[in-house]
Amino acid sequence: MENVREIPRLQQFCERLGLRPTYFVNYQVMAQRWAADVFGGIHRSGRAEVGGHVHPWNTPPCEDGGDRFGTMLCSYPADMQDALIRIVTEHIGSATGSAPTSFRAGRFGLNQMTVGFLAGLGYRVDSSVTPYFSWGGRGGGVGGQDFTNAPLGIYRIDESAPVTQSVAGGALIEVPISSGFTRLGPRSWRHLASLRRRDDLPSRAVLSVANRFGRVRRVLLSPEVATLSDMLALARGLVRERVSHVHLFFHGTSMRPGLTPFTRTAADVDRLLGRVEGFVEGLTALTSVKPMTVTEAALASAV
Repeated sequence: MENVREIPRLQQFCERLGLRPTYFVNYQVMAQRWAADVFGGIHRSGRAEVGGHVHPWNTPPCEDGGDRFGTMLCSYPADMQDALIRIVTEHIGSATGSAPTSFRAGRFGLNQMTVGFLAGLGYRVDSSVTPYFSWGGRGGGVGGQDFTNAPLGIYRIDESAPVTQSVAGGALIEVPISSGFTRLGPRSWRHLASLRRRDDLPSRAVLSVANRFGRVRRVLLSPEVATLSDMLALARGLVRERVSHVHLFFHGTSMRPGLTPFTRTAADVDRLLGRVEGFVEGLTALTSVKPMTVTEAALASAV
């Protein structure tokens, strides 16, 4: 919770770079009046957006640490999903004066059932999908979603189909987090992703050699887990493919030293922000950039 005290610093940093951030906030934050006031003020100023975010293991009516259904929202039964999303939505609306329009599931635990509940509560946009990444099994715990085959660009989703499938006229607009590989380009990335999913020796050998020599690395566009050079390599592939957006993210807890493994010291925080600034500078050198919140990007798209 103490990381919320760093949000004004983060907001000032974003404004200096001309960015319009979206803060996805959960129940534990919005249930604290002082923390809710921080985000409420920023949202009402028009300088940023506040979206919904559910960590089911510590959100009422659950609060069992995930012992019963795990830590992925998509693993929870319908009545629990509805209740968990509803209480977060109500707290955000109370703090900001308006209902949130965008959502991100904690640990990317979104499924098509979740989409129906979000749409029913007035959400217009989701941003939980990470193309070429799977969070199930060994990689993400029980119940994690496989987004390997998701589109790279903005698309529509609906409760009638898997969230990796574009649905014309779907209830929500999906703005995926940017992800992919450092080389070859998106037309080859699906093949690389399929190799990662296979457990046979030849596939593992090909990927091992590629990684060892630094030729092809899978990248999630986050300064917490990717180097600046790899983030820019990913961006070059997206720009070449004319993908509609570039979407970087990191956890707000990384703004306070010691709360995440990504920033153990104040110097680590400075380096993380330095990677963000370097990425913005590098991206603007590659292409024209119009900073937007997640909802702004969704509504500006042609889907």
